[in-house]
Amino acid sequence: MCKNKSMEMKPDHTKVAEPPVQKLFTNDPKHAVPWFEKVFKMKNGGCTNVTTILMLLIVFIANRDIYAASGDDIKITQGAPDVILPRETTDNKPARYGIGLPLQVSSTEAAIFCNLRVIAPGMFDYEDGTDVFIFDSIRTLRTAKPIAVSRNQKRTDTETGKEQLIVKFPLAGGFWPLGAKAVDGSRHPGEGRGFGFCQALSFETDEKGLFKWVNPFVRYVEILQCSYNGTQFQVTKRDLVGPTQLPAAGPNGWQLVSQGLTNAIPDGNDLLQPVLAQRNGQQQCGLCRWQWRAGQWTAITILPVGSGSEPSLVRVADGSLMFTMRLTGKQGGTLVAWRSGDTGRTWQEVVRKTNVGTASPVSIICTASGVPLIATNPHGAKRARLSFWTIDDKRLSAPRPIRDCIQEFGKRPQESFWCIDHPSSAVVRLADGQWHALLAYRIKTFFLPTRGREEPIVPQTGCYVEEIISTGTAIPVWRF
Repeated sequence: MCKNKSMEMKPDHTKVAEPPVQKLFTNDPKHAVPWFEKVFKMKNGGCTNVTTILMLLIVFIANRDIYAASGDDIKITQGAPDVILPRETTDNKPARYGIGLPLQVSSTEAAIFCNLRVIAPGMFDYEDGTDVFIFDSIRTLRTAKPIAVSRNQKRTDTETGKEQLIVKFPLAGGFWPLGAKAVDGSRHPGEGRGFGFCQALSFETDEKGLFKWVNPFVRYVEILQCSYNGTQFQVTKRDLVGPTQLPAAGPNGWQLVSQGLTNAIPDGNDLLQPVLAQRNGQQQCGLCRWQWRAGQWTAITILPVGSGSEPSLVRVADGSLMFTMRLTGKQGGTLVAWRSGDTGRTWQEVVRKTNVGTASPVSIICTASGVPLIATNPHGAKRARLSFWTIDDKRLSAPRPIRDCIQEFGKRPQESFWCIDHPSSAVVRLADGQWHALLAYRIKTFFLPTRGREEPIVPQTGCYVEEIISTGTAIPVWRF
């Protein structure tokens, strides 16, 4: 396999309507040969010269890895990183883009909330807020202009006089797209408006301006309101809430703590978002309902699902919701999925399988036709390989690869490791008028934090936005 294949341009895919189209760029030679014959066959019935044979070989090598993850009629593209180097950071610290969460912002455009990760000696999970990128095709994402929506804050503690840094983690939220109608077909009052929130942790810093995770921190939550008019995306309101009282979500006592791995999806005229919340000192992952009230999106209630972190949510073909989260401790590596047929009031566990994944983020993702998949790092691969599983009734399929960094890019030097993780998906409509299932993830490398060395920057470092290709009929998410 070509070591640097991922650095090639990915195709700008449209909806795949027929199964044969899915086999154009397959790793299976028995499907590739008929396609080559169809495209390159000479009038006399075959390739007659060396030039044509070389053309065949070049096209085969260039395209054989485009659909790396295949199973039944589901395939996932591979390409180079789409966003890599931030233009502006707090204190101009070196950083790279990492986790990306896609969502719809207009009838023909999507956006991705993409977090910045600072590269500093001995540091890990040193985040620096979030930028948003707006695009109308996957191809144009690479030239989209970053718009800063959140950055770290510095301040001096009034009691101790010590310098502090409020670290802003990846932002997730929701948006009612420009042009999307309300349930009754009228204009939605929150059209072209959205929200986002992230956890924000305040640390004391040393003389170099760095913090240590072993030190105490104070928890805040940043909530923002945003708008998009078709040309300009802007933050219209920003609140840093805490530390004594975190943002309330309705009258039932729940408070927002942290965002999930996917952005909000529509439910009637509301938005539903997976979140981590707390009540009476106990944290639970659950479903947060946001409503348009008094000129802004407001969290009105949280319905708990279970204990974990980094939850994700999709709506599947039959209209029901599916939910998953990252389990920790003795349950790390267990994949669990829940289904709700009543918009989150009750949940049924439909999948539970132990020793399948690793102690890493787990996400429920979806094809444009509403087929649910679970994506995470498979057992035994650490974070060097990302895979997906289909759900058949209450059974998980065998894992199918999304991307294998060691196989594709080669092994890292001693004490350096590949990391491909934090998958997030959304089904969006783009400028071609088709519905696309986007899958975002990050790739990076890292040393053990105890080694005190900076994260090695490699060409593959960055945020990737790929497409989940399926042969089923796409189900519109929004009423445009």
